[in-house]
Amino acid sequence: GNDPTPYVRSRLDELAAKGFVSTGEDFMERPAYDGHVLEWYRTHRESGAAGVLSMMHAEDYSILQEARDRLMAEGKGSIHNFAQSAPVVAEVVAVQRVVAIAEATGAPMYILHMSSGRALKVAEEAMARGLPIYVETRPMYLHLTQEVYQRPDVGLYLGGPPVRDKWDQDMLWEGIAKGTVHTIGTDHTGYTAAAKLDPTQRLENKRLGTPNLQEYLPMMFSEGVLTGRITLEQFVAGTSTNAAKL
Repeated sequence: GNDPTPYVRSRLDELAAKGFVSTGEDFMERPAYDGHVLEWYRTHRESGAAGVLSMMHAEDYSILQEARDRLMAEGKGSIHNFAQSAPVVAEVVAVQRVVAIAEATGAPMYILHMSSGRALKVAEEAMARGLPIYVETRPMYLHLTQEVYQRPDVGLYLGGPPVRDKWDQDMLWEGIAKGTVHTIGTDHTGYTAAAKLDPTQRLENKRLGTPNLQEYLPMMFSEGVLTGRITLEQFVAGTSTNAAKL
């Protein structure tokens, strides 16, 4: 409950001087973010002044929790209902908040795991106004659609936010091509197939994340460059150059 500003600024300046210029993952999807929102706001203001990029997992906690609670209460707690437990609106609202923080504080914001075209449009509008907003997407959103959640091996494809529709996928590829999706980050999580396919998983104990670090470069090349969706230069920018600059 104390003002974190003096401590935060001195620590961030020290870390930035050593080359640590971004945070790990600031989870807006967890209750601690909203529970300490004023302290977070002050911290973002100081991190921006120190030249540190805030990396934001942009999903709204209250929308996610209400959706999960409702599905489980209705007897729909199966992981086949994962997409309904994390609706697009939860991502849109959180990205709007990220944009507002950047505008109010001047802090640069990096939106992790962008999955939907609607959320991307919010970020693009902010970029057009000159705000320091940057976007990452993941390979799963570029290669899969939410039909995978009806498969028997649904556990293999769980990652938050969920994969969306074909329109969302096309919007993300277009964003890479026009430079409004800056990076492709795998968010690699090294589960075994057996762990991901554990039949005891439900919405309340699901295992999110996929191991895809090895495959994402050839997949981006084959499905992006060779199909003409992106150029070789855009492939290099999204998988290497932009991340190094940021």
